[in-house]
Order: sequence, then C-alpha cells, then structure tokens
Amino acid sequence: MKNTRYIDELYYDEIKRANMHFCCCKDHIENKKCPKCGPKKIGPTIIPYSSDGEREFSFELINGVTLTTLSTAIGFGDSALVTIQPTGLINGVDNDGMTAFVLPRAGCLQTLAVSATVTDPSEIPAGTIITIIAQLYKAQCNSSIFAPIPGTQIILAPSITSSTVVGTVFNGCVDNLNYSLNKLERLALVFSVSIPAAVDTEFNFAANLNGGVTIL
Repeated sequence: MKNTRYIDELYYDEIKRANMHFCCCKDHIENKKCPKCGPKKIGPTIIPYSSDGEREFSFELINGVTLTTLSTAIGFGDSALVTIQPTGLINGVDNDGMTAFVLPRAGCLQTLAVSATVTDPSEIPAGTIITIIAQLYKAQCNSSIFAPIPGTQIILAPSITSSTVVGTVFNGCVDNLNYSLNKLERLALVFSVSIPAAVDTEFNFAANLNGGVTIL
C-alpha cells in the first residue's frame, strides 16, 4: 500500500504544474477557507473573439467620395455588420445580429489584443493605404446602446496596400487598462477600416478578424 502522504504530495505538485489560480494548500483544494492564505483568489479570465472566417469590407462611392459605411462586430465564431453613428455610438437594435459578451460578474478590464489576417487584397487600388481600427464597446445591462471604452482603440500595424501578401497578419495590443466593468454589462469588439480621402474607386477586401480581452 502506497504512503498516503506521498500521494498527497504528488497531487499538490500536479496542481502546481497545472498553474491553477489558487493556493495549493489542502484547505483550498478541498474548497475551504485557508487560515493562512484566506479565500480562493479569482484569477484573470481571457475572453476570445473570432469572426469565424473572412469578413469583407466594401468601399462605395458616396457623393463622389469613396467611403465604407459599415463596420464589423465579431463574436465567438460569428460576426455582423454594424453602423457606427456620428456620435461614436452603436445602436444594437438597429443592427442585425449584434454580438456581445455578457459579464457574469463585475471585473476589471486589463488587456485587449487584436489581429487581422488578410485573405483577399486583390481589388485594392494601387497606391491605396487601408488602415484597420479595432475598438471595444460596452453597453449597460439595461441598454442596447454601445459606447466605446476609453483607451481601447487599436490601430493595427502596418497598413494594408495592394502589394500586401495573402496571409499577412496585422495586430496590436493595449495593456494596463484598469477599466471597471459591472455585472451584466455587454462587451462588443468592432473592427472598422479607413482610407485616404483622395481614393475615388469602389472596391472590396477581406480579412479574418480575431481578438481577446483579459478581465480580472
């Protein structure tokens, strides 16, 4: 018969190797309050976002100016076109399939990381520079109006041109946001694109969009 103390020590070592976010003393493992360490600590939570395949951005001529009027909100294996109002807000009711994560507890937003992988740059006019911008939005628990969270706008680098190779990855990250979030608020990750005003041609381009947030 194996020594019980030896088995316990192996069990504790295994938990440590698993990098669990709580104390490895016996009381904590048995879901008790540890007199030495206090109650279990809540570790950081990572929330992933993904467009589930490529999303196409369309540039249309409006009053002689090439503009894109729609942005893309990505969720958890899906995405939807959304309209950002001149005020910078998004009305979730006016957009079909607005995707957002609901917070099951209060927390503190720490980090936002995003990336875009170019899948079809073939229609981009020569000399045109496209900039991808990612922004995290928040809606209060009793509202469908999403407002940008301060400090979470990311301009992905470098910019996209007609010579960009398929599969090129553009990314960006912001850390130490320390932004308070309340239970039942909703978070939406939105990607937009911009081009110089001198461009006067209609065209499309596509990319896979991804992101992730860390919440304490």
